Amino acid sequence: MVPAGVQEEMLANGYLLRQGTVLGFTWKKHYWVLTANGSLHEFPSRSEPCPVASYFLPHCFVELVLSEDGLIHLSLHPRERGWFSTGAPTKLILKAEGGAAIHEWVVAIQRFVAERPP
Repeated sequence: MVPAGVQEEMLANGYLLRQGTVLGFTWKKHYWVLTANGSLHEFPSRSEPCPVASYFLPHCFVELVLSEDGLIHLSLHPRERGWFSTGAPTKLILKAEGGAAIHEWVVAIQRFVAERPP
């Protein structure tokens, strides 16, 4: 089953754990989808139709680091600073429950990694 909000071809999808932003020791398991057009959606569960967060990677400078302990560190820097943008990057720390899943996500996200970080 694909979340109702996702109509495009998926490059990667599955459950990932996201590190909490306030307390770094908390992890929340959410269902993530990366589409071919570069939309990265975070859903509370696979059956939930509305994402809790969405990021459009082509509008960001994407920095990706895979740490030795298997964590994906993503920094999403806005390409343009608009009315609602502070210019500060969005930072995500994600992990999967298996090494093969992490590799699939890294390969999919690398399509959108900026040649030069800001």
